[in-house]
Formats: sequence, C-alpha cells, structure tokens
Amino acid sequence: MDSIRPLTSSELHGNRPSRFLPPLKSAAAFFFLNALLSMEVLPFRMEGGSLLRVSPDGLCLLLGMCLLVRPGQRFRPVVYAALTAAVMFLKLFQSADRLVPMVFNRDFNLFLDSQRLPDLVLLFRLTRPPALVLTGLAGTLAGMAALTWGVWRALKTLHHGLAIRSPAPA
Repeated sequence: MDSIRPLTSSELHGNRPSRFLPPLKSAAAFFFLNALLSMEVLPFRMEGGSLLRVSPDGLCLLLGMCLLVRPGQRFRPVVYAALTAAVMFLKLFQSADRLVPMVFNRDFNLFLDSQRLPDLVLLFRLTRPPALVLTGLAGTLAGMAALTWGVWRALKTLHHGLAIRSPAPA
C-alpha cells in the first residue's frame, strides 16, 4: 500500500523550485557567519560598521567548507558540531580579548583568566540579588543556545549550497 504524504507547495502548484534559492540561502548564511565573526563587542557602544567588514575568520571558514565539501554528500553531525564549537570558541575568545583590557586594564591571558572565571561568577552571585543572578544565568544560557543553533543552521545551509550540483544548461 502506498504511503500518503502531504504535497509540498511546488507539487500542488506545479512549480519547480527556484534554482536561485539555494545560492541565496548560502549567501545569507555566509553573511550571518561573517557578521558574527566581524562584530566588535564593546561594553558601552556598538558600531554598525563592523558588521559590514569582511572577516578573515569568515573567509577561512568559507575556504575550509569549500575544501571539505563533496558534491551530493552530507557532513556527519560530528563535523557540524566541531565547526560550531570552533566558531563559538573563536567568538568568545575575540570578545574576551577586547573586554578584558578595557575592564581589568591588562592583557587577556586565556590560561590565567579561565582559572579566575569561577571566582568571577561567585563574586557576581554574592554581590547581586538572587533574581538578577538567575535572570543573568537564564539569559546567558538562552543566548548561547540560540547562537549555537543559529551557527549550526548557517553552517548546514552553507554546506548544502556548496554541495548541490549545478543544474545542466537547458
């Protein structure tokens, strides 16, 4: 017995999917990743000009995706997880590299500053009301989860756009 599945809108209306849609989605995914990697995190102001710059990290990510992609093949989820973790770590490291000198008046050192992170969290918990601490924790976790999901989806979209075969000329 044939299984019944809902028809897509292109099947209902007899339209073929646009051949421009996958490249546009890939371009949007690259621009999202580029804007994320080139964004400057400053405590008191946000300049919109940094979002329009081309990020060297974004170009390296695009080059790496182009080298890893094979037409018609998908990445394993482990590859997406590794790339997402690398992008997230890179952005956190860039943010810390900008914020630590402004706040603590010294250079950022990953080895020393990562050991002081629990002390900083404890200081925040002891000097702020519990409701503010819980709100900050929930906001941080929700923001990190949303950002991770966005990076994951952008990487999958970028890979899909690079991996599709170009249609034969008519």
